[in-house]
Amino acid sequence: MKKLLLLLSLIIAFTTISFSQTAVEDGHVINLNGDTLRGTIKFNYKNDIQLFSTVQIQINANDKKTYKPNQIKEFSIDDDDVFKSKKIENELVFVRVLCSGAINLYEYKTEHYLFNKIHTYVDYYLENPGDYTLTHIKQIKFRKQLIKAMSDNEFLVEGFKNKKYEFKNLVYIFELYNIDKETN
Repeated sequence: MKKLLLLLSLIIAFTTISFSQTAVEDGHVINLNGDTLRGTIKFNYKNDIQLFSTVQIQINANDKKTYKPNQIKEFSIDDDDVFKSKKIENELVFVRVLCSGAINLYEYKTEHYLFNKIHTYVDYYLENPGDYTLTHIKQIKFRKQLIKAMSDNEFLVEGFKNKKYEFKNLVYIFELYNIDKETN
């Protein structure tokens, strides 16, 4: 009987997790003064597009706040998924940090209505710390763009020239570059 109850509990838990789209995770926001506010962040993990424009954090039962990119520096979900407020085409938005170090890699998602359907677009941006401007990484030109940004790493530059790296490997490429910079 105990095995049957355990099996039934596992099936119910798995079904709930499988069909649930909304998650609540521990998180924090860093306001413009640099103060950290901790609480929980509710989001739809299957469709995270809302996180690129607003974030809502619940500090306690009576204190729930919604922030836009012009109101905070960054927020984090579960201390792993970090979003920073950055300017893209003269508009402040949240971008997801995919890789950080000597050169940062960010992801930005938007939705557009086209042919009676909503389409989600994902763009990638690099940021050289110190200059803080974002450069849109274009799939067609990404090798040339990364050769310029990572010109001090001969191994990667040679890989770009030999078409060793594909656009889908952006995170891996940035990790290689940043690890090399940390160790040298």
